[in-house]
Amino acid sequence: DPDAPILHAKEVYSPPVHGANEIFSSPQARNPLKNKIYRLQETPYLSNLRMALEQALDRPVTYHNRERHLVMICCIEQLAYPILLIIVQLGNVLRHLYFQEYSGSAHWTELFLLQPIAVTLPLLPIIFPIFWIVLNCFGMARFKALFELYQSSKKVPFVDPFEDADISGPNSPDVVYYWAELWENFFNIIFGRETMMSRSASILHVLGSVT
Repeated sequence: DPDAPILHAKEVYSPPVHGANEIFSSPQARNPLKNKIYRLQETPYLSNLRMALEQALDRPVTYHNRERHLVMICCIEQLAYPILLIIVQLGNVLRHLYFQEYSGSAHWTELFLLQPIAVTLPLLPIIFPIFWIVLNCFGMARFKALFELYQSSKKVPFVDPFEDADISGPNSPDVVYYWAELWENFFNIIFGRETMMSRSASILHVLGSVT
């Protein structure tokens, strides 16, 4: 029906009924409303998915990312790296001008290019992103293993600890998971074969931020 009203999200089909505002004290018989055919133009899933994709990078910074920025950017790249580079360059200048006869002669490219690079290169975060991704995937694998262990433990019949006369407290089962399952989850996550969104939404960062 082109003349039918358009229902938006959270709206209910409720046409005006004659005598709906009348005050009465006893039940009255009313005719039920007639059915009306509507055509679905857009599902709520599409709008939610579009909003999630548009706001994927607008999430607040997690606790782990703040600590990573503090250690790698502020402490190492902006503080330790310039100080160490200046110290090495000053030492090479003094060696080239005053201590050349004691320490031996060296070409200026070795003193002012190769040695500073060899000293400061380990401080640059070259291997850090690899370890960051690997440790995140390993943590997600452990989380999934614990979640699957919890799902399997729900099938065990519940025993009320208050029915027992023993006052030693309820016996909680030990958390034991197999390393084979853990490594299988790890490789599935790191190669993108897992169904969980480990790259765009890390549960570890969320748990680390709220705890």
